[in-house]
Amino acid sequence: PMPQGGPMPQGGSMPQGGPMPQGGPMPQGGPAQQPSEPPAMPARPPRVPKQPSSGNKMPIIIGAVAAVVVIAGALVFVLKGNGGEDTPTEAVTTEQVPSSGAASNAPSPAQPAASSAETPEAALALMADASTAPQGLEKLKQIAEGTDKASAANALYELSQLYAQPDYYSNKAVLDNVKALLPKDYKTAHELNEKCLALAPDNYKAIYEFATDYYAGEARGAVDRDVNKARELYTKGKALAEQAGDEYYIERYGMRLNALENE
Repeated sequence: PMPQGGPMPQGGSMPQGGPMPQGGPMPQGGPAQQPSEPPAMPARPPRVPKQPSSGNKMPIIIGAVAAVVVIAGALVFVLKGNGGEDTPTEAVTTEQVPSSGAASNAPSPAQPAASSAETPEAALALMADASTAPQGLEKLKQIAEGTDKASAANALYELSQLYAQPDYYSNKAVLDNVKALLPKDYKTAHELNEKCLALAPDNYKAIYEFATDYYAGEARGAVDRDVNKARELYTKGKALAEQAGDEYYIERYGMRLNALENE
């Protein structure tokens, strides 16, 4: 068709158009419309994960609790392993025996304390009864030869007193029963006191008897009389009795030292 609204071209023939389109009338009143862009496809909605049914929630809950327990246990182990007071140590039982090929460096167990039935006081209690006095005397001798130094020293001093049998011995019942079992022997008593002081040099009771042997001399017959030796021992013993606050022995030492002032 001819374009509308313009002059015909001069000096030439009409342009030949192509064949007319089939199937419909030509559009009128304006240029051909351009086809519009196809509409955009709507965005696919996000995929929502399928929620587990209420019957399948229990395994998830149990798994979460187990994970929390494991993490808490690991944290406690780490804290304890860093020098905490509750750091677990390997248990040691008395049934463990070291192999014969390796030397054991474990310290030897401490010696158990002497039982109340193996003390000098227990032996003297037996000697207070005439029927058990022999057993008490034998027990006292065993304690005097034992390995416990303190008990042995006390037993040696008591034995020395029982051999000397002085009138001022405190337990009259023991002394009366022992007189039938032991002969009076100052020399043996002196030797027992000497052994006692070798184990317990500060035993001021044994020092008093030891000094009196030197002061008495031939009157006791244990050692020769030595006034200077007696004075030295009395002075030492009095100082120890004062440290112990024993008024009875402080007075006795004072009497002996006063008597020696004129010697």
